[in-house]
Amino acid sequence: MNTFLGVVSVGFSRFGEEVTLSSDQITRSVTIIGEGGEEIGARVAIELHYSGRKVLELDIAGRIATGLSGCIQTFDWGYLMKDAFKVEEEGGHLHTQLVASALATIFNLPSAQESILNSIATSIAAEQGCASPGGMYDAANLVGGFRATDKEQVEGRLGSLQLLNATGELGSIREVAKQSAVVSFSGLPTPELAEAGSRLYWQRRWPQFQGE
Repeated sequence: MNTFLGVVSVGFSRFGEEVTLSSDQITRSVTIIGEGGEEIGARVAIELHYSGRKVLELDIAGRIATGLSGCIQTFDWGYLMKDAFKVEEEGGHLHTQLVASALATIFNLPSAQESILNSIATSIAAEQGCASPGGMYDAANLVGGFRATDKEQVEGRLGSLQLLNATGELGSIREVAKQSAVVSFSGLPTPELAEAGSRLYWQRRWPQFQGE
C-alpha cells in the first residue's frame, strides 16, 4: 500500500492481477459482495483505516469482527439500538419514513402496509418514544383507517422481530461515528434478525453518513 499515492491494495483477483483502489475511486462507500466478501471486506477495512480513512463495517455473522480484532474497535448491536430506534416529533419526519421503509424492505411489504408502519412510527414520535419492532407492535392499536387484514399482517411481521429491543444509550451512534468501527450483529439468535438489525441501524446512520 502506498499512502502517499492514495492507493489501497486489496489483494489479487482470480485472474492473477493485483486489485487496487485509488483514493478517487473511494467516495462515501464501498460494497463488497460474493464469495470471500467477508475476508476481502476485513482486508479493505484495515488498509483504509491505516491510510487515514474512517471505516464503518456492519458485520452480520461476526467473522469480520474476529478478523479485525486489535485493529478496529468492535461495538455490539445492543449498544446502538436505542439510539437507532429513537424518533421525535420535531424534525423526526424523515426518520419515521426511514424506519417504515427499512421494515417494509425487510418484510417485502406493499406500499399500503408501509403506510401503516409509517403511521405507527409517527404516533410513537409524538410520544418521543422508540420505534423498535416491539414498540411498534405495541403501538399498532393507536392507528386506524387501514384494512384489517393489512394491519394484522403488519402486526404479525413486527412480532417476528421483537427480539430487536431498544437497548443501549442515546447518542451512541454519533459517538461510534467519531472513529473507525465494526458493528457486530452476530449476537442475535438468527441470521434473519442479524440482517434486519443491520438494516435498521443503517437507516438511522445513513443521514449522518451523508452529512460527513
